[in-house]
Amino acid sequence: GAEIHKRRNAQGLDINRDARDLQSPEGKLLYRLQSELRPEFGFNLHNQDKRNSVGDTDKLATIALMAPPFDYDLTDNPVRIRAKKIVSHIYQTLGPYLYGHVSKYDADYMPRSFGDSMQSWGISTVLIESGGWYQNTETYMQKMNFIALISSFHAIATESYMQANPAIYDLLDENGRDLFDLLIQDITVIDGTGIPAFTTDIAVNYSTDRGVIADLGDLNIYASRDTVHGDGLILLPGLIGVVGLDAAVDSTELANRANAMLKKGF
Repeated sequence: GAEIHKRRNAQGLDINRDARDLQSPEGKLLYRLQSELRPEFGFNLHNQDKRNSVGDTDKLATIALMAPPFDYDLTDNPVRIRAKKIVSHIYQTLGPYLYGHVSKYDADYMPRSFGDSMQSWGISTVLIESGGWYQNTETYMQKMNFIALISSFHAIATESYMQANPAIYDLLDENGRDLFDLLIQDITVIDGTGIPAFTTDIAVNYSTDRGVIADLGDLNIYASRDTVHGDGLILLPGLIGVVGLDAAVDSTELANRANAMLKKGF
C-alpha cells in the first residue's frame, strides 16, 4: 500500500479500518506496538479534500483537527479531554499562519478505525487532516504540519498543554462546503455552433495535469480558491492550426511562436 500510495494493502484491505478484525499484517503490527509502548499521545496524520471550506465561509480548510470520539455518544473522559487540549493548543499555535483556515474534521464515531480505537484504548489521539492552500501548497502544508507537531511535542514535554482550554476545540467550525479551484464569473460565451452568445459563470477544477470544467451556469452562490471576473471578456473555442517547422528552429523560436499562437486563441 505504501509503495503505490494507497491506503489499501496487498490484501486489498483498508488498513485504517482494520482496528477490530486485525487481519492485515500492518494492523497487527500497529496494535502490537501500542500494546507494548503504551504511549500517552498519538497523532493521526491524513490528507483531506483540498477544496473543503471552513464552515459556511469562503475560506479553504487548510488544516482540519479532531479529537476522535471513543463511543457513539461522543462522551468526554480524561483521555479525550487531553486530546482536545492538544487540538486547542495546535489551533492557537497555527493562528499567526492560518487564521480562519483551521476547521474541525467532521466524522462520526468509527469503531473499526485506528484513530477512534486508539482513543478508546487510552491513548489521547489527535487527528490532523491536511487540506488545500493557494500557492506552494505542498511546501506550505509540510511547514504547517511541522509547526503543529513540534509545538505539540514541546507542550507535552513541558505539560503546558494542560493549561489549554478544551472548549476552543468544541467551538471550531466544521468542514463545510466544497469550493471550486477557479470560478470565472459573468463571461460571454460564443461556442462556435451558431447558438447566440450568452453570459454565464464557469467553474474549473484542476486534476494532476489539466483543468476540467466542473460546472457552467449561475454559480454566484459558490466560492472558489481563485476568481476571475469575466466582464468584457469573451470565451471562444480554441482554434486548431497545423504549423510546419523547419528542423533548424531552436527551442526559443519555437516557444515564441507557440506563445504568439496562444495569444490568438490557438
